[in-house]
Amino acid sequence: MNRTYRTLIGLLVMATLSLPTLASAQHVRQGIEIMGGVGLNFCLDSGQANCDTDTVDLGTSWAVLLSGGYRFLPIIGASLDLSYGRLSVDLASGGDGSFYSLTIMPTVRGYTTFRQGEVFIGGGVGYSRFGIEENNVDSSWSNWLNLKLTAGGDYNINNNLAIGLNLEYIFNFDESGQYCTEATGTEICSDSHDFDILDLIQVTIMFKYVIPYNL
Repeated sequence: MNRTYRTLIGLLVMATLSLPTLASAQHVRQGIEIMGGVGLNFCLDSGQANCDTDTVDLGTSWAVLLSGGYRFLPIIGASLDLSYGRLSVDLASGGDGSFYSLTIMPTVRGYTTFRQGEVFIGGGVGYSRFGIEENNVDSSWSNWLNLKLTAGGDYNINNNLAIGLNLEYIFNFDESGQYCTEATGTEICSDSHDFDILDLIQVTIMFKYVIPYNL
């Protein structure tokens, strides 16, 4: 088990232990939910795609998450999630490089509610894009039908505000999508590509604000 997976497991254990003991009375949460958070973006090998190759080494860097939606019932809610992240880039050639990832996905979460907090699991389908810039050449890939899985938990600071941990596993399906290369102001797009598609894990410390509202 490598360092990345040990870090993720440790964060999930800490989040679980921070929640109070399960109580018989549920803390009802229903209405408009707004979430925001910052954290880490991890690169994962996927198929023939490797984070560390002979030419480039992609390392952990930062990520942000913004989300807004509606909690229909204490046990289920839906939202539109936007996440953006970067990865550190170390080029074997010694040149400049940068990596970015962007997802915009409608997401459904199911909740188990505690007296002062809750845990959740869910999934989303939607737009995903990532790109890498090497020596003034921007190569990117995008797809409108990607998948993510999400899990985490939060602790209620008061009736409206909570703090918690959100983990997302983003699956990037390279069998479809559009690949574009931009250099010297000219962009060329096609269905073929010369770089491999990676999966990502994003872990963010999030704040959630709830506005009680019944449809």
